[in-house]
Amino acid sequence: MRWLRRQSDVHIIHIVREDHTAWLKSKFVAKAVGAYVGSSYPADIEVTIPIGNALRRVEAKVWIDGQLTQLAHSNPYLRISYEDFGQRLPDLGRQAADFLGENGGEIDVGFSTIERQSEKSTEQYVANFAELNAALAKRGYLT
Repeated sequence: MRWLRRQSDVHIIHIVREDHTAWLKSKFVAKAVGAYVGSSYPADIEVTIPIGNALRRVEAKVWIDGQLTQLAHSNPYLRISYEDFGQRLPDLGRQAADFLGENGGEIDVGFSTIERQSEKSTEQYVANFAELNAALAKRGYLT
């Protein structure tokens, strides 16, 4: 972080997953089925996410996101919500290109949509969804 702060010409594009429950679901389901990129989750998969582990992971994620956000004070900084990718991918590509000063804002991201790994809602993948959300809410980590 100190090095980045001293490099004021380094542009930071910070992609933040804001839905912590969906982020946890993705991490635990991907690990359970060994499907990290490019394949859909099986329809019958359901995971139980250990609450203590989940809270520690989200706490670390929130801290790291907070640290990276502070780079906005020293560097050109663009924050993009991960959740926007599914609906606004071409717009986000143009926004990133404008931010980087590339192509006069025209950039070809190579595709206009992202295929989701999840076919169902987060609640349908997480066996202890209500308990997990209650624990996240108690800590102020629900979006």
